[in-house]
Amino acid sequence: MVKKMTKKNNNKEESSREDQFVVLLENMHHDIKLIAEGHLMLEEKMEAGFNELGERMGSMENEIGSVAGEVQSLKGEVQSVKEEVRSLKDEMHMGFKTVIAAIVKNEQEIDRRADKKDLILLDKRVAKLETAK
Repeated sequence: MVKKMTKKNNNKEESSREDQFVVLLENMHHDIKLIAEGHLMLEEKMEAGFNELGERMGSMENEIGSVAGEVQSLKGEVQSVKEEVRSLKDEMHMGFKTVIAAIVKNEQEIDRRADKKDLILLDKRVAKLETAK
């Protein structure tokens, strides 16, 4: 009888261990399923984030392209302004040369006229002196 009880106890223990093992496997299966679902959700979120990032980068590339075009336009305008300034500088330089030349000419004319006036005055003095003799 002891043997029968031992067999029954062994059967019960084995059955109990099998039940525990089945429960453990079911729990592990459930946990693995949760992990897989979490992984899928995370993958979807990452994909959505990458798509959004791609859209933002595309938008930024468009803006950068627009800014680059504006910079090129400004470079052209700056070059045009530089050329105008250079032209004005040359014109002013030529104007100054013309003004200086005119001033020199006027000074020479004034000097020449002053000499002529002095000669006329001297001539009148000489004429007075001669008439006074």
